Order: sequence, then C-alpha cells, then structure tokens
Amino acid sequence: MSHNYKVLLIDRDDTSRSLIGDLIGVRYKNIRVLSYKKAERALETLEKENVDIVLAEIGIFMEQAQNISGINDRLIKTLKDIPCVTITPKNSNDKIGKEVNMVAIDNLDKPFKPASLYLILDKHLLSSEERNEQEKEFVVPNWARFQYIDIRVLCQTYSCEKEKVVKILKLYPPYVQTQIESLKLLFEAQEMEQLYESFQTLRTSFLYFSKPEVMKIFDSIFEHIEKSDLDSGHNLFLLLKGKWAEMSKEISII
Repeated sequence: MSHNYKVLLIDRDDTSRSLIGDLIGVRYKNIRVLSYKKAERALETLEKENVDIVLAEIGIFMEQAQNISGINDRLIKTLKDIPCVTITPKNSNDKIGKEVNMVAIDNLDKPFKPASLYLILDKHLLSSEERNEQEKEFVVPNWARFQYIDIRVLCQTYSCEKEKVVKILKLYPPYVQTQIESLKLLFEAQEMEQLYESFQTLRTSFLYFSKPEVMKIFDSIFEHIEKSDLDSGHNLFLLLKGKWAEMSKEISII
C-alpha cells in the first residue's frame, strides 16, 4: 500500500517553487507539497507538523535579517532531525555554511532536469516497493498515440479517462500561444531574467504533452540564456515554435 508523504519546500523564487511543485504533482499522487518563500513561515510549520523531507534553496540560509533574529540557527537545529536536500542555483555566490552542509543529505543543482528531482525523491522517500511501482512501464491506450504529442503524463494523472484528458489538453493551445508571444517580446527587449523565468513557466506546460526531444530543447535554451548567448537561444526558440505548431495542430484535431 502506498504511503502518503509531506515535502516542505523553501525557495525565494516564485517560479522555481511553482515548477518544483508541479513536477512533484505530475509524478507522485501520494506526496503533498508545503511551499514557502520565507524561512520564518517554513520554520513555524516545521515546529508544528511532521514532514518527511525538506527541499531548501541555500540562499534561504544566507539572509542577514534571519541571522540577526536567530531564525537560521533554529531552522538548522530543526533540520538535524529531518532529511534535508539543498537546492543550489547555478553560478550561485552563496556558500553553504558548515552547519548547513552537515544537515544536508543531498543537493539539487538548478536548473535541473525533472529526472534529477525524481531520483532524489525516489531515493530518500519511497520504499523499494513504491519505487518498483513507479518504474513499471505505463502503456498508453491506442486512442492516445500521436505523432507529435505525448500525453502519457495526462493519462497517468487522469487514469486514461479520454473525455477528461482531451478536455484538459484543449486548454493548452491558447495559453501556450500567449506565452510564446510574450517570449518574442522578451527576446526583442533582451530581458534575460524574465526570459529565463518565462521559459521555466512554459516548460511546466510542455511537461504535460511533450516528447523527450522537445523537453531537451528547453534545457539547451536555459544553457544559452545563462551564457547570455541570445542568438543561439533565439534560434532554439524558433525551433521550439516549429515543434509547437506541429503539436498544436495535432491537439486541434483530437
């Protein structure tokens, strides 16, 4: 029988928190995510509720106001009794203190691939029986086999209920198209930080109907944005738009 788990997530980045919560919800039906932006709020919950694991962005431990108020000391003391995974942004200047390093059982580097998050949760949360269950190959029904889209995630989420899956899938084209139009303007304005956040949001949408090769385009785009290589990033964006045109057309005729 599947056990129910609670994951407490602390991350100052709203987009990152939303993405991690969505990714966990996509794969696990037995994990509840408690999401916080501030360490103080997270600490209040940790002192009142039992949680199974904490995912904490390392910058949380570096805020000066929290050091003065003693919140960080209390948080680190609490985490000594709870498995904690630190989340480290790429090229971060934040240095993990000795105390934080001692309580962390693992680390997740941002940006990360969904598989990296899943491996950590499988490793530190799930029993061997549950891991085996997760690894069983899922068979997509014949009606859900398409050339350009892969709705395996939607099928798994809604138990292959065709009417419900198709209804939800039909909601994505106008929403995604709006995001793509916004990205075009951000490229023109060369708004690096907003570009990165907007692509993260778009990537979350694509998780529900994209094939792995399309998701790899996002990983490459993130790498180019981090290097401030907007020309290469824009070329990949055009490739992604082409893929989306094929996908949206297929969605429209379902």
